Amino acid sequence: MSFALFFSPLFLGCLVVASGWEKSIKLIHGWKTTFEARLQRATVRQGKFAKYISRPFWAGSRGIWNQTERIHRDDVRAAVRLAAAIYYFGFMILALVLFGYAALMIIIVIAMIVFSLWALGKYLGWDSPNGDSSSSPLYPVTSSRVEGLTGTRIEHYDEQRRKIGESLEREGILENYIEHIDRDGQKVGESHTREGMLEDYIERTDSDGKKIGETREREGLLDDYSEHTDKHGNKIGESRIREGLLDTYIEHDFSNARRFCTSCGARLAAGATFCTSCGQRCR
Repeated sequence: MSFALFFSPLFLGCLVVASGWEKSIKLIHGWKTTFEARLQRATVRQGKFAKYISRPFWAGSRGIWNQTERIHRDDVRAAVRLAAAIYYFGFMILALVLFGYAALMIIIVIAMIVFSLWALGKYLGWDSPNGDSSSSPLYPVTSSRVEGLTGTRIEHYDEQRRKIGESLEREGILENYIEHIDRDGQKVGESHTREGMLEDYIERTDSDGKKIGETREREGLLDDYSEHTDKHGNKIGESRIREGLLDTYIEHDFSNARRFCTSCGARLAAGATFCTSCGQRCR
């Protein structure tokens, strides 16, 4: 059965030559127009699916028609194109299925690892409250863009959806920057865009202008995200754009912010507020 299925495209190609049906031959030759239209549509589209799936797929389909132009007989050229297209489509579909299966397995493994780490953290008490970093607008749980009378601002919320601060764009002497204020209107920090050697990044400072960390854009397995590090280079959190029922919002995870000393960057013991490495109180 599998042997016959494998050679069925060749049988269909021979059938086209034997029948000599002009209408079917013209129809096969005309598929090139469809492939070019689909390729052009995929070219203008953005996204990983269009970039890594649609564009190569339709480019390969058009390539089959271009490579077979040297065959002089119309019926033979149509037969070769038909057989090659069936083999090509079958291979691409099989590759897509295998890729999807592998991606699903990876997601399941990652989910199991994340759940195991979460359960271990619960057991060891890593998520126990440790200071007030979760109530600071520098470490929110979610953020939303709001259009106001004076312009656009970013409002920050805690786990109970209570507003804990907001971020506003300001005009500086040399450049624009983002100013972060708490719920009482007090300035708690700023964010400035910097040019790095390999990529641009955002430098975060406290109310006194001292650097407290950096933010860089990253490409994840499923989506892009922002990675936040402290001034010592320790990763303290991530931020991702999410689709809500009414609008989009930003979801933050700053669970690591309470695990490092703010003075020396050493890792803290679970629930600790005093650093044994530098002897300073961290929260």
